[in-house]
Amino acid sequence: MRLTEEEKAELQALASAPGLRSDLARLRKSHRDDFMVDGVVDSERVTEALTAYSEFVGGGSRPRRIFVERVMKL
Repeated sequence: MRLTEEEKAELQALASAPGLRSDLARLRKSHRDDFMVDGVVDSERVTEALTAYSEFVGGGSRPRRIFVERVMKL
């Protein structure tokens, strides 16, 4: 998809709008990363979050089907 010159100018004007810049600055300021501790990813927090998400979406281990291949051709 190619942008026309008019669309490019519109996007550049939007990107330089002071309102958008101040909104993005506020978002950056209020952002927090729950998985980081002292600049390092805490694997315990990641594991807890993934476990909680799995429980939330109704995850549970499904019984595994045994895979038996009778005809294998190369």
